[in-house]
Amino acid sequence: MVIRNTAGNFTEFKGQVVEVAKEQSGLGSGDKFQYHIKILPTEKEIKGNTGFMHEWIPISMTATDSSIPEGSVLDKFISELEILIPKVKLIENVDDAMKEMEGKTFLFVQKKLGRSFSGYDAKQYWIPRTLLSK
Repeated sequence: MVIRNTAGNFTEFKGQVVEVAKEQSGLGSGDKFQYHIKILPTEKEIKGNTGFMHEWIPISMTATDSSIPEGSVLDKFISELEILIPKVKLIENVDDAMKEMEGKTFLFVQKKLGRSFSGYDAKQYWIPRTLLSK
């Protein structure tokens, strides 16, 4: 069996969310959008062009500004965020809920949020696990 390593061979990191931006997905049809989360690690040096960690959370084609499909990757991500920042539950706009992360420092861990299908394992995403500073 092939051994799979996580990015940089680590499974968690502390980092400050610098920006959350809604952008067009580079994959598939031009109608797809995603949230691009730019994270500045506080204890690890990231080698690469930017020095940031990046995560992309897909937005379902049926999502609107105020609703998301239950069980989607975005729904699961926001559910994790609501645990750490309870006021996110009161925010009615999806963009505003996601932007609540900006300027805050979290412990990020990898977690499967997608669904397994056709023999392919669910995709893992960096999610905030612990709020370290507001």
